[in-house]
Amino acid sequence: MTAFPNTPAAPGRRSQSARRVAPADHRVEEAYWGYVVRPLAPLSRLTAVMQVAATAGGVVALALTAGLWLVPLHDDSVTLLAFRLAASLVLAAAGTLLLWVGNRGTRRELQVDIAMGEVREVVRNRSGLPTLLGRHAFNAVGGVFLARGPDGRRGRASLVIRLGNSPQIVTVASGPEEALLPLRDRLGQDLMIRPRTPAPEPDAPQSRRSRLPPLAEPAL
Repeated sequence: MTAFPNTPAAPGRRSQSARRVAPADHRVEEAYWGYVVRPLAPLSRLTAVMQVAATAGGVVALALTAGLWLVPLHDDSVTLLAFRLAASLVLAAAGTLLLWVGNRGTRRELQVDIAMGEVREVVRNRSGLPTLLGRHAFNAVGGVFLARGPDGRRGRASLVIRLGNSPQIVTVASGPEEALLPLRDRLGQDLMIRPRTPAPEPDAPQSRRSRLPPLAEPAL
């Protein structure tokens, strides 16, 4: 009996399980009320520096506001009092805004609360404190689908949910299309919505010559 060596299968005959699936750009964390979808990309150093600078600037502005009223002035004229009041209002507003920017955070996450029947958009700051951006009931969601980017690259997509029949969408996660399919199916089941696949790309336009009817053969 002759033994034949194992020959590799043709590329076109490989099974679906043999294909390598790119790792996901998000993670799903389970909770007693549902689950949370968070991105895996770390916070950029520039963003962290800007948040620290905004927080420090806000503290300085509020300190200057307090200093305007703590330092005694020898001239108690109405003009000087009005200037002090206007300057303190501007500094207080700027300090409050800078503190809000520095502590608001940029780490976005999506919370799917099955117990409450709603989807929440949340951002977290460096300390992990959350800020609620919006909340949407399950019955207000009109669709769950994968959307490719404007560049049309294959393999990359964004998982989004549409609010009602409006063009407003909420991005759940972005990354390799195959890595988003399990989350799309889970969201579609939890929201009681049938998930939709991305719309097929239009075929390449045919040339003018290919659209012409065939020439008739001359009669003999």
